[in-house]
Amino acid sequence: MLIIDFEDETLHNGILSTFRDHIIELPMKIPFLATVISLASTKEASIGKYTVEFMATAAQAFLDGGEWRKFKLILRFLVYATSIIDGDGVLNILDGLTQRIFEVSRDMSEKGDFNTKFHADELTYVFLITVPYVIARSTEVSCGFDTLFSYVDRIEPYMRYRSVDLSLLQPFIEDEASSDVEILEELWNQVQYMKNGKYDANIFLRPWLKFEIQLANTPKFALPPIVLPKTFDNVGRFYFPESHFRIFDQSDQINLSSQTIASSIIRDIVGDIIDIMEFNRKEAARFLADLSFYFAPNLFVSETFSSEMNDMMGTLTEWKSEEIILETIFRRLFRLPKPLQPPIYYHSLLIELCKLIPKKIAPSLGYIIRYIYQALPRLDPEISFRFWTWFSHHLSNFNFSWKWDEWISDLELDLMHPKRTFIRETIEKEICLSYYSKIKESLPEAYHILLPEEPSGPYFDYELPNSKYYAEVGTLLETMKVNTEQSETDVALEIIEKTAIENNENDPPYEALKALVQCVLHLGAKSFSHALNTIERNLPGLQARCNANEKTRRQTIDIIIRFWKDQPTIGTTLINKFLNYSVIDAVSIIEWIILDADIEYVGRSFTWELMKIALNKVNSTPVQIKDRINMETSHNEPGSLSNYRKVYDEVYMKREAVFVTIFEKFPKLFDRAKVSQKKSNGVEKNKTLDNQIEWQLWWAKGLFKEIARRYYYEISNLSNTLNPVIKNKYIKEIFEKVRNLNKII
Repeated sequence: MLIIDFEDETLHNGILSTFRDHIIELPMKIPFLATVISLASTKEASIGKYTVEFMATAAQAFLDGGEWRKFKLILRFLVYATSIIDGDGVLNILDGLTQRIFEVSRDMSEKGDFNTKFHADELTYVFLITVPYVIARSTEVSCGFDTLFSYVDRIEPYMRYRSVDLSLLQPFIEDEASSDVEILEELWNQVQYMKNGKYDANIFLRPWLKFEIQLANTPKFALPPIVLPKTFDNVGRFYFPESHFRIFDQSDQINLSSQTIASSIIRDIVGDIIDIMEFNRKEAARFLADLSFYFAPNLFVSETFSSEMNDMMGTLTEWKSEEIILETIFRRLFRLPKPLQPPIYYHSLLIELCKLIPKKIAPSLGYIIRYIYQALPRLDPEISFRFWTWFSHHLSNFNFSWKWDEWISDLELDLMHPKRTFIRETIEKEICLSYYSKIKESLPEAYHILLPEEPSGPYFDYELPNSKYYAEVGTLLETMKVNTEQSETDVALEIIEKTAIENNENDPPYEALKALVQCVLHLGAKSFSHALNTIERNLPGLQARCNANEKTRRQTIDIIIRFWKDQPTIGTTLINKFLNYSVIDAVSIIEWIILDADIEYVGRSFTWELMKIALNKVNSTPVQIKDRINMETSHNEPGSLSNYRKVYDEVYMKREAVFVTIFEKFPKLFDRAKVSQKKSNGVEKNKTLDNQIEWQLWWAKGLFKEIARRYYYEISNLSNTLNPVIKNKYIKEIFEKVRNLNKII
């Protein structure tokens, strides 16, 4: 059919475009496509000729545009299609890549600048990951390995000179736990290992071997030259400097060793499937479940058969494909500073795999959960946050079933210990995803101490007749219910404030503010639609009292959190709404966390979420306005342009103020962690309190590190402003690492 269709020249472009899309969207099937096209070329030579030319053009376009993964995959296809390419073909491309890498290393040496150059990293990764494919494909056709390895030697100076500080990107925070080398260095070491004859060619699926006789007389065509652009300005990244998140022990032959190139080849393909198929989790799961079909037969151990049966079938290794798949997914989910895709994609992908191949996935996933749980004290706190967010979501899809008895002894740990925190936050999120009685029934009785005594609801301080200001707040509620003019609500609030003055309250305006905010929350407690409607109806009064000054904004946040203290996720969502309605601002959220919030909150999920909400708000607004300025510039609207520029300057200054606040005041959170425990119940300092202080500081420092790491770009651009306000040693250390991070990401 392909040969017949290709006879129609009007179909050429469509067919060739389909080939290209197949290559860049289904990389695991490239060897099959290359073999089919090569076989078709024996019958219709023009198929090979046009394919080689079209793919060379595609490779050039992807290279020029910095679309590194697509360039890598087109290059891989050309390697597999060696039988229809004349002369050195792909080796010429590799020659060009390594020549540019060598030039970069020479410049680094001459200038004394040994920071990694990201486009050189990209070229190096593409070259090194292509080397084993060239070797595997060249076992049947003549190729000079000496030439290939001379190109490997050419990039040795770059690998020697490049310097990458990954300390902020390591999932583990202890040196001994993060001893894995960076991925590009690991790949380099593996290729060096190949030079000693350890080719690992037996891992590849080689469909062309069945057609050696037919392919022997395949017509060959010149591969058009592919020229590297002079510069790679304003292009994205594909390769990212990081180390593997290793879970499975490599001390024996059962698990995939990082010493062998097979490790990088398999993980590269698994990673590409995950990244490319992000738009369809079901298809991604299906392709991953079929991973063994895309490598040499019997490469992986089959869980369907016994070990004796696997031996009889001649299984090449004791590797389990599901372990590699799961490890790669978690590595992407835990990628720092943030995942490539929204975390929900990786959550959903794991759910689909569990549904598709439950017997195969479940044992390995259970092992991973237990491994990560035991490692929590050694992991970056942000990883803990992502772990409990995923775990609660995952359990919600499988009837909240887990062997909780295994962790009962950890309920004796300090309240702020990462394991105890993980258990508490997981259960809290489970309740948000289900309902109280369901979760209580799913847990052993020992865990009930982490639950409220009864289904949690809001805490309305004016519920009972003996409540302070019960009558005055009742009048305020009735006024707000009938949707009267704001002036009537103001009168009711003034009465509360006047009564507070008569009662000699320390802060009478606060009593009125608290009554207003709690009444708005109480009237909107039925649903978020009720909440939004109530906020909008009372917006002028909220903005006038809540946004009066810095103090009232922080008080407003505290009132919301305490009103919803048993369901802080709801409180977090409402604070976000108050922020969007300009009732509070981002600085007030950050100052509340640093200066006012209970110190125990530093290890709570909602605190981390609030911090990110505030910072995402101040960082996204300038970008949105700048996009609007660019639009107005293209439309030639000078009046609107002037207004937008003024607004941009204002929001930029607000963003700067937010980061100054963080770097200047965050040490006070560290101090509060120490001081608060010295005052705890008047108890003298002992080992238990030492542990509390240790873990509170652990969470506080982890929160700052996460802020600095996630917003490294903005912080680097504000370095001249921020540097003078930094007085704390730890913050200074992280700040310097962040500035370096901007050079390698």
